[in-house]
Amino acid sequence: MNVSSDLSIILTHSLDQGAEFWSTPDRNLIKGGPFSTLEAAYILTELGLDQSDPALDGACSLIWQAQRADGRFSLFQRAASSPAKRFTRQTRSARQVSRVILACKRR
Repeated sequence: MNVSSDLSIILTHSLDQGAEFWSTPDRNLIKGGPFSTLEAAYILTELGLDQSDPALDGACSLIWQAQRADGRFSLFQRAASSPAKRFTRQTRSARQVSRVILACKRR
């Protein structure tokens, strides 16, 4: 495994969703599979990128900005979908957030 190459590949995709730090213009932090804000932040920390790196710092900042007053995180815009899809999406999101929060220091 070439960590330097892996880091470079992930960092080059930071604008793929239409906004900075792997997010979408409407601040969706989970769209885009491995190149979503949540996944990219998690993978970058697992690869050992220092949190002071501007890309990881920016992604972590977006994640913390998505925290609601009640402690939950708003990771995507609400869309009309079936309850099953919402439940699956929210459950998956909760697992992703838990992993990333452990990796991102709170500001």
